[in-house]
Amino acid sequence: MTAEMKHESVRFLMNHYFYWSIMLDNPNVVEQAEEILNGIGRYNDFDPEEVIKILKAVEEKVNDFDSPVSHTPFRVTIGRENSPVIYIECHKSLCDMLCDSFKAAKADEIYQEKTNDRNKIKIRAFWD
Repeated sequence: MTAEMKHESVRFLMNHYFYWSIMLDNPNVVEQAEEILNGIGRYNDFDPEEVIKILKAVEEKVNDFDSPVSHTPFRVTIGRENSPVIYIECHKSLCDMLCDSFKAAKADEIYQEKTNDRNKIKIRAFWD
């Protein structure tokens, strides 16, 4: 991505509804997420650094061979619905950890939804 494209992406991110979705099973994905989260920047209680820590913790669990969710892909969608929002679709065993982490990161709304895969859950965290 060129510097001009990054600037345009960040400008768009700041002014409109926006969603960026990626499967977190490839290298450098947290770096990619960091760019988007830092593009959103701080907003009320939303702190991109706190969300980055959460993504790194999930990535560690997924990459830990002793973890029950070892190498289970998960999807993260980062965006704005006027305010910052993040959706994570992951193995249901990560649900409590994620909800507690988002609560600690001062998310105003945290929802859980079932998915078509009985082993996965979708979590939405929203900062207003």
